[in-house]
Amino acid sequence: MRTAFTERFGVEHPLVQAGMGVEAGAALAAAVSNAGALGSIGSIGGTPDVLAEAIRACRAATSRPFAVNGAPFSVTDPSRPYDSRQDIQFTDEQVTVKPMRVAMWTFTLRNTNKRVAFRDVLYQTHYRDESGKIVDQRHEVIKNIFQPGTETRLTLNDGMVGAPFASATIEVLRAEALLPAER
Repeated sequence: MRTAFTERFGVEHPLVQAGMGVEAGAALAAAVSNAGALGSIGSIGGTPDVLAEAIRACRAATSRPFAVNGAPFSVTDPSRPYDSRQDIQFTDEQVTVKPMRVAMWTFTLRNTNKRVAFRDVLYQTHYRDESGKIVDQRHEVIKNIFQPGTETRLTLNDGMVGAPFASATIEVLRAEALLPAER
């Protein structure tokens, strides 16, 4: 199929893989590009060094075009007043198992940053058996805005866990910062 998009970007299919953060790295981007679409390396949640290595790895894995989904690097850039992995904290976490192994999480989400609000908090849960082996894990987004310096008590349905588990953890992967001019 030939379209203005395929002509402009030198691809066979008018498809773009979403960047999705560092989880969407060089291997996925190269595979998508090698299949004829436009692969994309994500950078949210990483550092400039991680991104540079992903670009090198993608170039080594494909001669086809690929994109880089850029984001500000708050971890290493002192001019950025935030780092969602440090500023957003879960406290008082409790997981309750309902019938059919449905996991219900109750916790306090705390935005410790006094200047920056966050939204769309991506979190990850891990469920482990008695030996500590991960038997299930999830990624999900909390669609809400968390104002600077606030705490919010939340209850989330994490769905049915695929296997019995002995322990569970929840952690922030990233969130979108809303700088003062954007709120």
